[in-house]
Amino acid sequence: MEGWRSAVAINVAPRQLAEKQFPEMVAEVIEETGIDPDRIWLEITEGTLLRDPERTIRTLGCLRDQGLHFSIDDFGTGYSSLSYLKQLPVECLKIDRAFVDGLDRSSESLAIVKAVIALADALGLACIAEGVETVSQLEALQGLGCHIAQGYLLGRPKAGADLGRYPVDDLSSWEAPVPVPADKRRPTGVSA
Repeated sequence: MEGWRSAVAINVAPRQLAEKQFPEMVAEVIEETGIDPDRIWLEITEGTLLRDPERTIRTLGCLRDQGLHFSIDDFGTGYSSLSYLKQLPVECLKIDRAFVDGLDRSSESLAIVKAVIALADALGLACIAEGVETVSQLEALQGLGCHIAQGYLLGRPKAGADLGRYPVDDLSSWEAPVPVPADKRRPTGVSA
């Protein structure tokens, strides 16, 4: 999973994916910016698959031919058929934050997280846990075999212009911050 360090994840809205010219628009942006398409991961929700599954499969195929990658965002919260996983050029499942949040309080959340990790592993897909906010969540996920995470524990979202010391055009030097134990973290909204 070394390639994840330098990847850029972009959420794609259902209406964007439904546009006939979407693959061409993406190709133009790649051409204009010079970004390596192998570093781009487009995140689609399960709900997007339901709108027009056949068109979605064709569109994702065109985008995959350009070298882009895909993950299913908020996996487990929609109503899509698992049969689509075989047809889509998806390489990653993302565990929804609602399940991560309940890891230490709900046996159902724990069971769902285990199942998604096992499903991803069985299908040869990567698995990312969303919404990781505590060290205990991170440790539980690591213990379950999920080795990629995102959430406030690891870093807050930022606009490209606000990345500071991180170069916008080369993300290969980025390092994940060392998790801060819960008793050492500042409450949300408190400035340094």
